[in-house]
Amino acid sequence: MHEVLIRFRFVDADRTIECALDERLSFRDNFRLLEKISDVNIRDAVIYDPEKKIFLSEDLPLEQFNICRFILLYIFNI
Repeated sequence: MHEVLIRFRFVDADRTIECALDERLSFRDNFRLLEKISDVNIRDAVIYDPEKKIFLSEDLPLEQFNICRFILLYIFNI
């Protein structure tokens, strides 16, 4: 399968969601799909990986990040 399991922690809204995203798509494309099926607004989000201590690009396919397990990412809406 081409899915990765991710827990997103929305820092400004004090909310957490868990979802399966398509690793062939970018965060931006996955977020567009997620917005269509939920009430989540993440159009202008900044994604932070607390384990690696880096901000992740929204335009790269997720498979380039080598996400091999369930991870937690922080979302900052700007």
